[in-house]
Amino acid sequence: MSDDKIDLGVSQKDLGCCQPVEISSSPSEKERIEYPAFHYSGPVDLDLPENFEATVCLKKISETSRVKSDGKHWYECCIEVHSLEDVEDQDEVKQPTSRNNDAETALDTLAKAIMQKRGGGDDEDGDY
Repeated sequence: MSDDKIDLGVSQKDLGCCQPVEISSSPSEKERIEYPAFHYSGPVDLDLPENFEATVCLKKISETSRVKSDGKHWYECCIEVHSLEDVEDQDEVKQPTSRNNDAETALDTLAKAIMQKRGGGDDEDGDY
């Protein structure tokens, strides 16, 4: 399988008969995107940030592929979530891993060229 993200969101309209329908559903409610949910209950406090990325170790237990009565393809599967690894807070500002010196180098090159043009560009230390 490729490294592409798979968006698991499904619109209420596409869920159709597979989800309970509320009588007071407005058109905007039918366009709302639903996502599968993971529920954990156990002795360990997961202490997860509000929004995060993580490596999720999963095991597919079962799958079904069929054609609905309206002719649309529908796929269902049951997946066990075995672990969450490498949790990273998406709201946290990430520090750059390396410094980009492109602008600094360009300015140094310009300053050196100007100094040479003026006749004093022999300073090898870069102190202008």
